[in-house]
Amino acid sequence: MADPLVSEWHSRDLDSRISSREKDGLLDWRDNSNATYHIMRDNPYHNTHILGGMFGMRITQKNLGEILKVHQILRMNNHRWISILSR
Repeated sequence: MADPLVSEWHSRDLDSRISSREKDGLLDWRDNSNATYHIMRDNPYHNTHILGGMFGMRITQKNLGEILKVHQILRMNNHRWISILSR
């Protein structure tokens, strides 16, 4: 996650194909947003905050400290990640 050669990191389930809607959503985030995180929940039954297969982040020198902080908190205490990601 903190590899200096990585500028974007994405997680996607391998048991289904990437849809054009997912691709369009990802490209829209990449091209039109300054948000660090990209989280897709496109179904009413997606009631978890971050689905393991539809998550990504943009990694820059500016936000690397924030990402490492979130990662550390996730490893120590899974309950607190919501408040950090929603800042």
